[in-house]
Amino acid sequence: GGGPGGFDLVLCSRFLHRPTLPDLVPLLRPGTGLLLYHTFLEGNAHPSGEEHVFARGELARLVGGDCEILRDDELPIEDGRMLTFFVARRRHGPAEAAHHEDEK
Repeated sequence: GGGPGGFDLVLCSRFLHRPTLPDLVPLLRPGTGLLLYHTFLEGNAHPSGEEHVFARGELARLVGGDCEILRDDELPIEDGRMLTFFVARRRHGPAEAAHHEDEK
């Protein structure tokens, strides 16, 4: 189901809207929800400017406290521009982690 904490996957490709970044991780289902992010990095001629591109390592810094980083690659595409290929899984929250331990 959708809604806060209900999505199995949030995918963003070649788009950056900074005001909504803090809203992405809370959308993910705790323990299993994945964030896939693929967009341009700083240093390209186009796009440029921090409103359009991520700094290197920025996504990991933004979500690393709430997510396990599964992939954080920076690779060139066919035209040589650098993009991030990023995958993170939302960690169990404290309440969910305790419940998960009880099930073992």
